Amino acid sequence: AGQQPVIDCQQAGRAFYFGSGETKDSAVDNFKIKNGSDDGGAIYCENSSSPSIRNCIFSGNSAGRWGGAVYCSSSSPSILNCVFSGNRADLGGAVFCRSSSPSILNCAFSGNRADLGGAIECWDSSSPTITNCAFSRNSANTNGGAIYCQSNSSPTLNNCILWGDSAGSGGNEIYIYDSGSSCTLNYCCVDNTGYGGQTGSITENNCIHSDPKFACVEVGVLRLKHDSPCIDAGDNSLVPAGVATDIMGCSRIVGSSVDIGAYEVQGIIYVDGVSGDDANSGADWSSALKTIGAGLSAADDGWIVVVADATYNETDLNFNGKKIYLEGVGYHTAGAQPVIDCQQAGRAFYFGSGETKDSIVDNIQVSNGSASLGGAILCEGNSSPALINCEFVNNQAGGGGLGGAICLRDGSSPLTVNCVFDGNTAGDAGGAVYCYDGTNPTFINCVFKTNSAYADEGGAIRCGNNNLVITGCVFQGNYADFSGGALACDAAPTITNCLFVDNSSGFTGGALSCYAGSSPTVTNCTFSGNLSDYGGAVFCPGSVTINNSILWGDAASTGGEICVMAGGLCVLNYCCVDGSGYGYASGGGTIDDTNHCIYQDPQFVDAANGDYRLKDTSPCIDAGDDTLVPSGVTTDLDGNQRVVDGNNDGTAIVDIGAYEYHP
Repeated sequence: AGQQPVIDCQQAGRAFYFGSGETKDSAVDNFKIKNGSDDGGAIYCENSSSPSIRNCIFSGNSAGRWGGAVYCSSSSPSILNCVFSGNRADLGGAVFCRSSSPSILNCAFSGNRADLGGAIECWDSSSPTITNCAFSRNSANTNGGAIYCQSNSSPTLNNCILWGDSAGSGGNEIYIYDSGSSCTLNYCCVDNTGYGGQTGSITENNCIHSDPKFACVEVGVLRLKHDSPCIDAGDNSLVPAGVATDIMGCSRIVGSSVDIGAYEVQGIIYVDGVSGDDANSGADWSSALKTIGAGLSAADDGWIVVVADATYNETDLNFNGKKIYLEGVGYHTAGAQPVIDCQQAGRAFYFGSGETKDSIVDNIQVSNGSASLGGAILCEGNSSPALINCEFVNNQAGGGGLGGAICLRDGSSPLTVNCVFDGNTAGDAGGAVYCYDGTNPTFINCVFKTNSAYADEGGAIRCGNNNLVITGCVFQGNYADFSGGALACDAAPTITNCLFVDNSSGFTGGALSCYAGSSPTVTNCTFSGNLSDYGGAVFCPGSVTINNSILWGDAASTGGEICVMAGGLCVLNYCCVDGSGYGYASGGGTIDDTNHCIYQDPQFVDAANGDYRLKDTSPCIDAGDDTLVPSGVTTDLDGNQRVVDGNNDGTAIVDIGAYEYHP
């Protein structure tokens, strides 16, 4: 229930074409459109066609020239309640307007990129009206990180946020190319250092210039925190008549004035385990509730439950499908986290009502949870919340349990960002996380350390027939009794910018085990100090492709770096690998290292003390292949620029390994 139909264009063309004068009565409603290509990667509008495009997600679409997701030529579609993320084009990463004036309302633009106009480009007398939208982390290689205007174009932005976008040459937020173009911002939140070009043609009316305080800008979760300056800071008269809801379907105007941005805060509930009382109203800190459970019960869609730093002995907390933002704050001590100590009496959270990433758990530590499936969290029934800035410590799935901290099943695919998993244990598999078949979670900038699977596989993560994404993560000191000290997988995970050190298993794959039928892709990762009987770093009965990566200093009785079985295939492209560390078991498979691999010490700065960055004399500097870096990956494990000229020869080439050397 509640799942969107998905149109996957598979890079073979776009999803929709409108060219016969369609009106707003022709509608595209409630689709996820991905992997479209050609101009207007997902939707192309021309010849005075103005359809309604609403409640859609546009992700990973691309255009050779114009409009990564939507192209408008002499057309003015209505675009409402849509999310644009990770689209790209030469001009207009998400939307390109030529002689067009679309209405864009309640939309979020994040992670789109182009040469000009990372999110939107306006050409040839285009005058779009953009209302209650949010732009962040869009990028332009040259000008206009969010919006680029030229040739007598004049967009108007009302109640919008433009913050944290970037451009290589000028106008991180907005760039006006010619004197005939202009941009008007009414009641917007904008970084006023982000203007470029004809800055005199940018007019501000009642704008603010303070950090909007997004929930998690790194992955496009652009809901507002409880203390955002954008709450009640917009102008009600700028909201078009008949628009009653925000991007989540919640009331559009709450409180004294409409909020700036795509999301409206419906209400704030305060929880304080030190001085609160569940008989209170929860309306402010002086009348705070005492328990998180009471806060979740009192809140509804679009509400924020703010939790003060204290210890809460609660279990089985349930969002019941509501789009609640549970935000932990250091109220008593700055920087301190609220702690949910389950006292081995159960798990902390249960998600089973189809929650999406609009159900958020932010900045909370969960410890001492205990359950057979997911010691801290169980997600089932297509529930995919967002877990942000959290710590999971000493949780367990006892007996033959799965997922010491988190267990996922029934299509549940949460987004987990900036989280730490430390000392979690599973009696069977998945010391930190266990993923049943059909779940496709994403882990970004997470740390997995000293987690253990005592009877089977996946000291940190065990994933079944699923395609999880792991980016910018550290796996250190994890252990599996049988296989995959850090990660054991059956399918095709994508693993990028990760560090695997000092992981171990009792039998196969000190860091990574990929089973028969699996085909992981590992790019710009570093493996060192991992230990197993077969395959100190990687054990491969299946097929694994390893790009731009370092495998050095791992150990095993067979295959210190890599061990392949009969039928197994390990392909190494532009890797730094100890060539003496290959091994074969049960008849042997194939290791193909013929594509530009090197066999020299990578020269870590100080591996003995955990520093796996590269010395300035490392042979791995500028020795990788830029084309192997996944689309959209622009930084390394440290968050620094991914491709730079490390050896000062005038050419920027990606380094081998998880870290990019910056001279």
